[in-house]
Amino acid sequence: FCCSHKALQPTKVLRNERKTFMNKSILISICLLFCNDIFGQDDYLKPDPFSLNLITGYHSFAKYDDINTKLIANGFEKIKPHNFVFGFEFQGMGKRSTLKSRFCFTNINQSKPKSTTALQTTTIELLYGYDLLPNSKNFYLFPLGGISMFDVDLLSKRNDGTKIDAQKTNFELTFGASGKLLLGKSFPGILNNVGLDFTFSIPFTQTNWKKDGKEFVMDTYTTKPNFSLTLNFGRAFYPASVR
Repeated sequence: FCCSHKALQPTKVLRNERKTFMNKSILISICLLFCNDIFGQDDYLKPDPFSLNLITGYHSFAKYDDINTKLIANGFEKIKPHNFVFGFEFQGMGKRSTLKSRFCFTNINQSKPKSTTALQTTTIELLYGYDLLPNSKNFYLFPLGGISMFDVDLLSKRNDGTKIDAQKTNFELTFGASGKLLLGKSFPGILNNVGLDFTFSIPFTQTNWKKDGKEFVMDTYTTKPNFSLTLNFGRAFYPASVR
């Protein structure tokens, strides 16, 4: 009896392993079916439109300590920038690739008893992305990579007529992620797509403020990484050739 009992032990263990394997297989199959329902069928032809969108959101600009030191030393008010940006983008998609051209701006106007200051920033980005969800019917998820230019223009004027007119430009490597939802394959209406972008930029140039083409603030500006979180929405459309 003892020998027979020992002989049965491997069979019992094997049955338990088979049962566990079957349970795992069933669970994996359910997960795959669930994902297939969410992201669509393999033979679904995902739309590849162009889109023209508005942009609004947050940008973590570096502090302007360098130019503020110069402004205060010359009797001007210091800059107090905000982080709200607005702009527009043009995006083209083909198969699983996308190319985005983004233009973002800020405008700051300060009026003080002794001076007035106007500061404008312009960011131009060219980004490439690759869709990670090819079977999702109308939702896209792109990792992004590309290059951007960040330009700052300053005009500060005192009541006695003295003014400071300075400019600075940086070039940056930009990485991030973008989600995009198309509101129907036929793209009805003017606002028919919405997206959310997160980008992180690392400057690869180090520049100083310039006035009339000459360096104005010397050895005080250090480039720093920055990030942005923006919402985009607007009009998606097909080129006339594929309508």
